[in-house]
Amino acid sequence: MFLILSVYEYYITSLDDTFVKAVWSKVKALYQFIVTRLRNDGYMIAVPGDWVFIDWAEFDKTGAFCPEQILLWKVYCAMAQLCLIAGESDVYTARAEQLRQNVMRDFWREEKGAFIDSFESGNENVTRHANIFAILYDFAKTEKVKRIAENVLYNVY
Repeated sequence: MFLILSVYEYYITSLDDTFVKAVWSKVKALYQFIVTRLRNDGYMIAVPGDWVFIDWAEFDKTGAFCPEQILLWKVYCAMAQLCLIAGESDVYTARAEQLRQNVMRDFWREEKGAFIDSFESGNENVTRHANIFAILYDFAKTEKVKRIAENVLYNVY
């Protein structure tokens, strides 16, 4: 996912559409690999033998893991822009919007003013990582960014 985002970041920095067109088939191949990790509900999950690469702290990684879903959402957003540059139709914007709705429904906790790591275990742990991704990748809107800052970044759960 980070490689796809890197191609997008390179493009918005350089406006080098020749590069995007040259690597587009490889970007799509990477995306196709990501699709093999999606459940029927659209959430990305680890399959046996996978390494959950967001592992620099203890998390509840039961089932769908919020930081990965936010990263996947950003990949959809990047793919939407990259496919237009490559001359293909955008099928990713709708996927991004659906995933955003699902993440907001399943991971956002209004009473905590934060995203939880996993809803499937029932633990509803809040850590900085999902919340930082929500801010870093513009997933959270202004009001929620303020709440995350107050409830998570300036306050340790």
